[in-house]
Amino acid sequence: MNNGSNHVSNTALIVALGNMHSGIQYAWEIAVIREAEAEIYKAFVKCGYGAYFDAARKVFEAMLPLRHLALSRAIENVGYINLLEFASGYDPRGTIFAGDPRQHVVETDLSGMIRIKQALIKQLVGLRPNHRFIAADATSAISICRTTKLLPEGPIAMACAGLLAYLPDEKKNAFIGSVKQVIRRRPGSVLFATSQDFITTHDMKTWREGELGRALFAVMAHLSGQDFYPFPDTAAIEDFLRGHGLSYNRRKQLDLVPGYGQSLEPGLQEKLSSGEIWTIGQFV
Repeated sequence: MNNGSNHVSNTALIVALGNMHSGIQYAWEIAVIREAEAEIYKAFVKCGYGAYFDAARKVFEAMLPLRHLALSRAIENVGYINLLEFASGYDPRGTIFAGDPRQHVVETDLSGMIRIKQALIKQLVGLRPNHRFIAADATSAISICRTTKLLPEGPIAMACAGLLAYLPDEKKNAFIGSVKQVIRRRPGSVLFATSQDFITTHDMKTWREGELGRALFAVMAHLSGQDFYPFPDTAAIEDFLRGHGLSYNRRKQLDLVPGYGQSLEPGLQEKLSSGEIWTIGQFV
């Protein structure tokens, strides 16, 4: 992933496409305006996997709305009024939360991406005083702590959905360092992350065993300009968090969204069963 200041993350279009028919508020409009379907189809064709677009779309439409809903539910459950999203892309969560004037939302991303997102939301609902869009480097503690000053006093619910998977080890450590600074300054703050943040070498090997999985990874690498940086295994993830002095718990995404996906074909249901939300917080 090119981390240039003007970079626009084209992988965000996959999220827009996956959420498009989910019924999630604003998801349809975002996907249509950004022409997500056409752009992702072109990426599959360019990578030589055009024949796999329809199958891949089914995977996106099964997994990404569940991730959105489960992450939102986890955030809602802590009851905080402050939400800080890292690499928010085209996910509409911030706009949905900011529809409640009691909530305060700051979305961050690289500058090119966040400018497009702000213009898009302005077109859809107008700009709200409780919803800010900030260009910020999530791996810079100074940048992130400056951003938190835009939120009222009190603990902050931080959220990311896939960001960590694109960060090499030194950047992963820097990002968690930013999170720790927020927790120190705002006691009670927590980070909500997803299983897509904590992919392992085994996860990647399993996905790549089939032609569809290879197609998915090829297209995501094409869109992002890089491959993933997985953890060796789940134990390494836990050691990583404990090494930073952070506590965590894990919960199945399906437990947070009961009944989701029951009408899906068995193969897709199996993929959903592994999705988790990680809550990372207080020092141990």
